Amino acid sequence: MADKSLYERLGGAFAIAAVVNRFSDEVVKNPKAGQTSQNPALKEWHTKKLDRLPGLKFMRTLWVCTASGDRCNTLAQSLEKASQAWGKPITVAHARHRFRAQIRETAIQK
Repeated sequence: MADKSLYERLGGAFAIAAVVNRFSDEVVKNPKAGQTSQNPALKEWHTKKLDRLPGLKFMRTLWVCTASGDRCNTLAQSLEKASQAWGKPITVAHARHRFRAQIRETAIQK
């Protein structure tokens, strides 16, 4: 049996996302890097640009997944496999299309 990858040893995408979520929230509260930072750029980002934090968390999650050996395939494969169990298979292409449509719809609402 081959050794597990670092990605697998970390627990996969969901476990990585949970850690990234907590890490990102803690950075916002960190006195040296967050909202009370002496660095004006960091302070501004953590007080006036927090609407970007969900996207940053997502990108950090993808980065850690990729850096730990996943190559971001597991997330897409999980979606396809789960959708088959629902009886309504969703392809990666369909998911990308719906995701883009949702982003456009959300952007219009703001």
